[in-house]
Amino acid sequence: MATEKSSASASGPQAVVSGGSTRRFRHILLGVVLLAAGLRLAAVIWIPTQPVSDGWSYFQRASNVLDSGRYEAIPGRPDATFPPGYPLLLAASFLFSTDRLISAKILNVLLGAASVWLVGSLGRRFMGEKVGLLSAAILALMPRSVLMPALIRSENLFIPLLLLWLLLAFEASQTQRPWRVSFMAGALLGCLTLVRTVAYALSLVWPFALRPQRASAWKTAGHWLLVLVVQHAIMTPWVLRNMSTLGAPVLLSTVGGVDLLIGNSPNASGGWYPWAEYMRSIDPLFDQRDIVDQDRRARQVALGWIAAHPASALRLYFEKWRLMFANDRYVADFAIFVTDISPPWPPQDALPGPHVLKIHEDIVIGVLNGSYWVLMAFEILGLMAWLGIRWKRAGVWPRGPLVLLAAALYFPAVSAVFLAQTRFRWPATDLMIPFAAFLLVQMAKWLSQRSTTRPAHPERSRPTAGTSTG
Repeated sequence: MATEKSSASASGPQAVVSGGSTRRFRHILLGVVLLAAGLRLAAVIWIPTQPVSDGWSYFQRASNVLDSGRYEAIPGRPDATFPPGYPLLLAASFLFSTDRLISAKILNVLLGAASVWLVGSLGRRFMGEKVGLLSAAILALMPRSVLMPALIRSENLFIPLLLLWLLLAFEASQTQRPWRVSFMAGALLGCLTLVRTVAYALSLVWPFALRPQRASAWKTAGHWLLVLVVQHAIMTPWVLRNMSTLGAPVLLSTVGGVDLLIGNSPNASGGWYPWAEYMRSIDPLFDQRDIVDQDRRARQVALGWIAAHPASALRLYFEKWRLMFANDRYVADFAIFVTDISPPWPPQDALPGPHVLKIHEDIVIGVLNGSYWVLMAFEILGLMAWLGIRWKRAGVWPRGPLVLLAAALYFPAVSAVFLAQTRFRWPATDLMIPFAAFLLVQMAKWLSQRSTTRPAHPERSRPTAGTSTG
C-alpha cells in the first residue's frame, strides 16, 4: 500500500494538486481553446454546409419548437425519433440571430471549444498538466473535430457533456462526500440520455469511479441507485410528453426497435438498409400501425431473429465493431460530399454549388483517415504505456483511468448491438485522447534522457598523446 501511495503522489492526480502552476496551465489552455474556436469558426464560414438527413430533422425540430411550441420535424406528425436535448438548445440559440443556421453553427463552435477545455482538464486531472495541455491541443487540431460544427448533429453537445460527466467521475474518486457528486452525475446522465439515447446505461460505469474510495458493496450500490433515480427524474418530462402526444410512455425513442432490426435480420450487413420493405414483406399491416407500434413490432422481429440465429447475430455484432472503426470520412461526407439526399424534400446536396474541396475529395478523406489512424495508434500505445508504468511502480493496475477506459469501451459495445456508423465510436475516440497525450509526454521524456546521456564531446574517444592503441 505504501508503494502505491508514494507512486500516486509522484505521478498521479495528486501531483496536479500540489503543482502550483494552475494559473499558467489555465492561460495556456485558454490559448489552445481560442485557437480551436478560431479554426472551427473558419471551417463553418468556408464550408457553408446545409442540414440534410438527421441534421435536417434536428434543425426542423428546433425551428418548430420556437415557432409553434411543438417538438416535431414535420408539423402535425409528432414522434420521438430523436431525444430533445440538442434541438432544445438549438432553439434557444435561434433567439440570438435572425439567421437560424448561422446561430446553430456558432453554438456548435462554442460547444467544440468547450470540449477542448474539458478534455484538457480531464487529461490534467488523470495524468498531469502536460498531458492535459497536449490532450487539448490534439482535440483542437483534430480534422474531424474541426469539421464537426458544420454539421447539425447531436454529437456537438454530447461530447462536452460526456467529458463533464467524466470529470464528475474523477471528483467522485477523490471527494470524501461522494453522495453529492453522485447526485450531480445522475442529473448530468439524464441530460446526456436526452441528447443521445446510447448514454442510457452509462451508469454501469459509475462504480469504477468509486473504487478508489474502497467503498463497501452496499455503499457502491447505493451510489449507483442514486445516479439511476436522478437520471430517470430528469427524463420524466420527456416520458410525459410522449405519453401525451403518442399515447405511450416512451422512455428513449421510437426507433430503438427499428435500429435493432436494422442490425439484426436476414438482410442485415451491420450498416443501414431499407428496413421498411423487409417489415412489409413479413407484416402486410405494418404501414397501418402507429409509430410506437411499428417500433414494437420491429423489436419483436429482431429479437426473434437473434434467438433463432445466435451465431449469425454474434458474427454481425463483431462486424459492426469493425465497421465503426473502419474510417473517419462520415463528417466530410455530410459536410461536403453527399448529394441529392433527403430529408429535406426535395432532396439537396450537403454543400450546394461548386467548392474547391469537392474537387479534392481524395485529399480531404486522406487527411481525415490519416489523422484518425495515427491518433488511434497513439491512444492504444499510450494506454499500454500507462498500464505498464503504473504496474511497474505500484504493482497494481491503475484505478483512476479505469472509468475513462470503461466509458470509452461502453459506446461501441452498446452501439454494436444495434447498427454501425463510424460516428457511433466518436465518443470512444475522444475519451481516449489523454492516453495519446500521455504517450507523447513519455516519448519526449525518453528523447530528453537520451540527449542528456549522450557524450558531449565525441572527440574524446580518440587516442591522446602517449596512449597506446595497440
